[in-house]
Amino acid sequence: MKTGRDNLSLHRILLPPEAALDAPVRATGPQTMVNP
Repeated sequence: MKTGRDNLSLHRILLPPEAALDAPVRATGPQTMVNP
């Protein structure tokens, strides 16, 4: 049986929005969120 952690791991592997957005956000700064 898969647990919640397994599901999160699969989601991160298939669709890693956090990592993909975290890098550019840190590079550009909070301005990205203020002015999309």
